[in-house]
Amino acid sequence: MTTPLTSPKIHSNYSPQRLTSQVGSETWTGPVCRICLRSAASSELIEPCGCAGSVAFVHRECLGRWVDTTQKTLCGICHQHYEYEKHGLRPFRECTWPHALGSYWEDEVRKEKKSYGLSDIPEVIGAAVGGSAAWYKIWWFIFALNFVYYGTVLVLVTEQWIVENTVYTFKNKAKKHR
Repeated sequence: MTTPLTSPKIHSNYSPQRLTSQVGSETWTGPVCRICLRSAASSELIEPCGCAGSVAFVHRECLGRWVDTTQKTLCGICHQHYEYEKHGLRPFRECTWPHALGSYWEDEVRKEKKSYGLSDIPEVIGAAVGGSAAWYKIWWFIFALNFVYYGTVLVLVTEQWIVENTVYTFKNKAKKHR
């Protein structure tokens, strides 16, 4: 099996069109994916970074698995970051439910509020001042604070849901004149 050349600096005189690869009984001449060593016959080859020559090409799916496995979005050869392109939202049936933003501190605040009896403050104030205008002002102020708080949480959860359900693909940095 002929493998892709690993250094564009050493092998820059090699053209990807002159590279021959063989996997099993399949033989082809042309660019191959530097990860799976297969041609563009299985899926489109892209150039996600500044590498040249035979190491420039990779399948989007192979690069996605590579990035998921290594947790690195930086090419190990040319040290350029792989760029993403947005392609809209997933189909509705494939979307996930919103995830918690991290409610540990919220749970602790609620627990402390209950242990000190602070959740009963509006009722205590209402009983103390009766049905006065001051009580109504306090009630509306507390209502407005809660409205702003829960409105902000709703916006944050919605933003997180959109990010989690947006489809991203790796950008092809191939030169248009090829």
